[in-house]
Amino acid sequence: MSLSKDKTASEITRMIQSAVTLYSNPQVEVKVREFSSHKINVTGMAERKGERTIQREAVPLFVVRADVNVDPKATKVLIRRNELANVESFDLQDAKTDNILIYPGNSIEFADDEYGATLSTTGFYYIAGEINTAGQKEYAAGMTLFQAITASGGAKGNPKKAMIRRKGDKGTLNVSDYDLRAIKAGKATDPVLSPGDMIEIVN
Repeated sequence: MSLSKDKTASEITRMIQSAVTLYSNPQVEVKVREFSSHKINVTGMAERKGERTIQREAVPLFVVRADVNVDPKATKVLIRRNELANVESFDLQDAKTDNILIYPGNSIEFADDEYGATLSTTGFYYIAGEINTAGQKEYAAGMTLFQAITASGGAKGNPKKAMIRRKGDKGTLNVSDYDLRAIKAGKATDPVLSPGDMIEIVN
């Protein structure tokens, strides 16, 4: 008998009961040992950081706070709902904050005003080509092309140009070329990036 991963415990119980023919009224109990898909990621001022498991489709923040043992000095929580979402910031001193729902896939960071919060970004950029560490990277407000290259481990060799693809208002991609050697020499302006920019480094 094949059990789908999308079934609930009750549905699986009924499937097993209907499949048992040796007994007229079989007693079956199915318990969930681990919700492997219900993961969240916790960083910042907490004792138990890293990947954590929540036991339901959504839990209030106070459940997470109790589980990870938040530092009493933390004054705020930052939440990113998905990879492309902006970061939501909430005051931990506000009682209403404890009731904010946390969902699988959320990233949660506990911080104070002096702590350099890593989630305080406004999205991602993507970089490929002649670069040491390609892929999706966190974007910070005001980030420039050369800063993005440096944050990605630097370029390979001495590439000539970078192509930036940026989605326009109508969904089409606008492509701009930049002379990397001129930027590096201080002879050209280092352009400011936008969230979602796609950068290709070319020799």
